[in-house]
Amino acid sequence: MPEEGRLKRFCSSSASVVLPEISSSISSWVREASSTSASLAEAPSSYDVELQALINQLYAVKANAESGLNSAIQSAKDEYHALPADKQTATRKVSIVMGKSNELRKLEADCDKQVDAIVEKMRTLLQENGQSTELADQVKASYKAQKSAMYASLKSQLLG
Repeated sequence: MPEEGRLKRFCSSSASVVLPEISSSISSWVREASSTSASLAEAPSSYDVELQALINQLYAVKANAESGLNSAIQSAKDEYHALPADKQTATRKVSIVMGKSNELRKLEADCDKQVDAIVEKMRTLLQENGQSTELADQVKASYKAQKSAMYASLKSQLLG
């Protein structure tokens, strides 16, 4: 049997054994977290409030960045579509996008600066409360991954 077939068979048979076990573990963890969070929901600690505020700031930065990016994209599209049909070439499209590069670089730099500041505040808050800084690391890694995916998507749209 080819290696790929054996791997698929192993994965599907292992999944039927492992998934219920994982599901059971997750269910018990959720029950424990629910009973603990019931008391936290009544009176959240200042740590919880500060952490949630930082998370909310990250969402606000993301929304602002996406809004700025979408605005720049729409502006470029409008400029391109305003051209006569015979001037709507790939070269002209790239030229219009390149004309937006300073605006986009500024948007990226502002976003990077804001995310870095929030991540550092989060790291400090976590350390001061005896927590692992893994959450701050995950936030930064997620930001980088989303930014990279956005670059790839936009580049594909432009060139594709």
